[in-house]
Amino acid sequence: MDLWTKHCLCMCEDFLTRLSGNESGAENAALVEIENMVMDMGGSMLTQYGLPEPQQEHFERIGIDYKRETSYDIEKERHISNQNRNLLNEEQRIVHDSFVESALSATSGIFFLDAPGGCGKTFLIQTILATIRSQNKIVIATASSGLAATLLSAGRTIHSTFKVP
Repeated sequence: MDLWTKHCLCMCEDFLTRLSGNESGAENAALVEIENMVMDMGGSMLTQYGLPEPQQEHFERIGIDYKRETSYDIEKERHISNQNRNLLNEEQRIVHDSFVESALSATSGIFFLDAPGGCGKTFLIQTILATIRSQNKIVIATASSGLAATLLSAGRTIHSTFKVP
């Protein structure tokens, strides 16, 4: 709490400008932002750390997630997709095309990718992510472990993304 009290004004500065000097609104907005960052990293609600509880509406959280998933540079994703697709082997290309076709046509499907280490699974997944994002679609890259999530573009753990135990 001392840390928040000491640095509250500095952390609220940007929000004060956006909210036309509304101090309580700016303080709440800063707390919401901090809590969202902590939650994204797998942490707990701010009250668990002795900080005030922000008044976070459901739509604010959805807006943050939506903003994160739609803020990709489409041209960069297109470049990555084009460059990587040219490097896929035949099996990878079949998986890539099947997955992308299913995702873009909104048909349901289950895909299981299994291969020994060093066979290009991560490269294939990165290519799939870039291809779908280059079409201005939302793709949520998740993995079962933090280490695996760090290998994916904007990857997060299943636990932090979907709040599963």
